[in-house]
Amino acid sequence: MSSVRLDVMAKALGEYLSTLPAGQVVYMYLFGSEDPRTGKSWCSDCSDADPLIHRTVATFHAVLIQCPVGDRASWKSADNGFRVDERFRLTAIPTVIKWLDGEELSRVVEDGCKDEAVLMEFFRPDGQI
Repeated sequence: MSSVRLDVMAKALGEYLSTLPAGQVVYMYLFGSEDPRTGKSWCSDCSDADPLIHRTVATFHAVLIQCPVGDRASWKSADNGFRVDERFRLTAIPTVIKWLDGEELSRVVEDGCKDEAVLMEFFRPDGQI
């Protein structure tokens, strides 16, 4: 598994994605930022999904881009960049987006990120979820 963590805003994430080699499928994992006191995401769904997402990604040796969307207050803001940027249009976290050549292929959101069968199908190289 190749993994990179980007603590960036939506615009910078979009710019990073444009630098990826053509034909490379990547998965963007968007989640609530960690609380510095606990080291865990403020988002309980994200904390629950995190180990399963990482295990599944490792199974398929997928490329994972981890990107926290901010603390609770910034995520809840209607003008959060990940909510308003047309490339991402997040409505809930955790979200994992399958990305290829500047285009979203599919995504798994919230409860799907905590479902092993859903994730196994999603991360499988020919998976279609």
